[in-house]
Parts: sequence; C-alpha cells; structure tokens
Amino acid sequence: MKKLFFFYFTILFLLFSCSKGSTENPEEPKSEEPDKEEPITDEENTYFTIRVPEDYFSIITENWVVSHDVNNGNILDYARLKNGSEITLKTNTSSLVTEHNISIVNVELRDSLNKYKITSYTSVETNAIWQLGEDGLKYNYNVSPIGKLTFNAVNLDSPASWILSNKYGTTLLASQSLTRSENLTDISIDSLPVFQENRYLLSIYDVYGNGKYLFIDNLSNATTITVNSEQMKGFDKTIPLSIPEVGEYHVSVFGFEDTEEFAEQGGHILALIFNTVNDEIIADTLNVGYLDAFDKYITYFVYTKDNIKYSYRKYGDPPTGLSGAGVEGWSLEVIDSSVNNFQFNVTSPKTFSQQSHFWSAFSDSEDVGSNYTDWTINHGNSYKTFYFKLPEEILTTYPQMDIEGLNYQNSTFHFNAYDYQEFLNASFAQPNPEMLHDHEFYLISQ
Repeated sequence: MKKLFFFYFTILFLLFSCSKGSTENPEEPKSEEPDKEEPITDEENTYFTIRVPEDYFSIITENWVVSHDVNNGNILDYARLKNGSEITLKTNTSSLVTEHNISIVNVELRDSLNKYKITSYTSVETNAIWQLGEDGLKYNYNVSPIGKLTFNAVNLDSPASWILSNKYGTTLLASQSLTRSENLTDISIDSLPVFQENRYLLSIYDVYGNGKYLFIDNLSNATTITVNSEQMKGFDKTIPLSIPEVGEYHVSVFGFEDTEEFAEQGGHILALIFNTVNDEIIADTLNVGYLDAFDKYITYFVYTKDNIKYSYRKYGDPPTGLSGAGVEGWSLEVIDSSVNNFQFNVTSPKTFSQQSHFWSAFSDSEDVGSNYTDWTINHGNSYKTFYFKLPEEILTTYPQMDIEGLNYQNSTFHFNAYDYQEFLNASFAQPNPEMLHDHEFYLISQ
C-alpha cells in the first residue's frame, strides 16, 4: 500500500511541476509589427527634353529654357542651357501637362551693347524631344583671287539693272564706272578678281523688263575683256511678274549646278533688281529669267507697300509663277499691344498657316550702357493669349532685361506648305531644315 501511494505521489509531483513551469514561462508568439506607411509624395514626370549640341551657343552668351502653362502662364519649370547638355523639364504627376509653351532666352553680354532675345513657341506637345541645331542655310564663302583683269561692256541698250557674278556670288568689289549716251551705256570695271575656277555671268535687265545674259569664260590675270550688246542672249525660260503700280519691290535669282551646295548670296546671279532701280523699269511686267545651264535656283521676291511687306523665297526648281503679291484686302487692328494681353483683329484674303508677333525695347544710358530686348511669340493659325512670365532667377540675374518696356512692333502671317506643328517638328523634334527653306509671308508693322 505504501508503494502504491508513493507511486501516485511521484506522478502528481511531476505533473504539477510541468504545469507550473509552463504557466510561469509561457512561450509567447512573436508579434509582427505592422508595416510602416511610406510618406506619400508626388513623383516627377518628364514632359519635355531639349538637347544642345557641342559648340552650339557662343561663349559670350548665356541661355535658358522656360516652360509655361498654356492656360494661365504659370511657370512649370525652367533650366539653364549649356553646350553639349540634355535638359529635361519635369512636373508632379498630379499636374498633368498636355501641352505647354516653351521660351528660349538668349543673353549676349558685350561692353558696348547687351542683347536679350526671347523666342516663344506656343502649344508644344507633351513629351516632345527637341534638338537645337542650325537653320541649314549656307552662306557665301570667301575665296581668295589669283589675279585681276579689266572688264568692259560697251553699247548696252537701255540697261536698268546689271550684275556680274561667278559661282561665289557677286564680285563687284572693284571700282567701276558707267558712261551713258542716249540709250546706250558702257560699263568699265578695273581690277576685276580672277579666281581659280573662272566663269563669269553678265546679266542685264532693260527698262522694258526683259533680260539678257552672257557667260564669259577662260579669264586670265592682267588682261582686258570687252563685250558688247550683240553678244548677249535671251534667257532659256522666263516667268512673268506683274510689277505693282505703287510700292517697292526686289527680285533676285541665284543659279547652281547639281554639284554645288545652295548658298545664300552665293552662286551665279541671273537677276538682281533692287528697289533703287524700280523707277527705271517702265514696263508693267518683269520677265524673270532662268538658264538650262543650272540645275537649281534660289528665287526671291520682296514687295513693300506702306506698312505691309510681302516676302517669297523658293529653293530648287523655278517657281511655276510669281504673284504680284498685292496687299489689298489686308488689315490689322491692334486692340491691346502689350505682350501678356495682346489682342488684335486681322483681315486676310486667304488663310494663313502660322503667325508670329514681335516686341522690342532699347535703352541707352551712361550708367548701364546700351541694352536691347526683344520677344517673338510664335503661334499656329489661331491665336491664344500668351501670358508672359519669367522666373525670378532670370530677372534678378539680368536686371537690364527690359520686359516691362517692350513695345509692339509687327506681326507676321505665314502661308507655307506646312502647318505650325510641322514647323515645330522640322525645326526641333525631327530637324529638317531643308523643308523650311521655302517661305511666303506678309509682315505688317504697327
């Protein structure tokens, strides 16, 4: 009996001990801390990129890009532009940008004159990537002559305009003299430059609006060349241009072979009619000449009457026709000439594809020197009020930039074969400067 009691006592003791131990030292489950909430922040969204090539800006300039909200003119972002850089403009994702205005600010600081140039482009599409670059226009280059000669043209019949040129453009840098006797004119040029590649073209337009030409080859140093009117020939093709009764006009045609690059003010000159000789041409029509010897041309026609200027430029083939560019039917009424509240009414005989408006200000004082500020704003065919604002950093950096003193100067209305968005794409997004060579516009001054 004692043995059995001892056995039960031992079992009870063990059970009690285990129960007590588990109560005093329970194995508590590890509690997981709740995830801490990350602070909510607006992510930045890139909506515009601009790339600047190496050596694009002059070392004497400082340049900026500024983005504005199209609806209220608020500054969305801005940045300093430097050569060889890629700049991205960003906004919070909560501020969705569908389109915006872009302004390029160019500052040129000189001892004699500081220039502040602002060019704005409205309604730029979101996520656009712009590449700054050249306009693609080549200019005549200087070539050193290898000698000189004397040139004489005698018995020219009633010339109103004449020009002697070679592939490098006009070369009339030497002294010249004209002798007139009734309807006949003699031209003499001393020290006409002789070049390695020599082919001069003499082009003449008489008072009746008709043109003639003569190629002069195989020129050599220290010789005398004499030509006369009987050697002159009529152009292979002419395009009639009705001469306006009033106003002033300028016509020029430059010819190039296929192997030659286009060059502004370069190439053989088939016509160069300045407004200074308008009164000498008594005909109603100017027959603008072209030659089969050339494969491509640059044709210019500019007409000005009162405060309206018409400008036409065409690269490539001769134009199918040249309009008299009458300015009848045009009118521009400026209601508010300020930059940030510009309002106007325009009457146009035909629909334009693009417009731009121009303001400028000039100041000159002994304390701060000379300062010139201008602002050009580019739009499509419809106008939306442009609210001008610049970041405080830019305004304080250039205190002589006279934004408040800008005065309205003129408006330009374009009639190009491409629309405004195509213009922006060809200028910046997908650069195609050749597409922009041709232009046709009316500029109306205040």
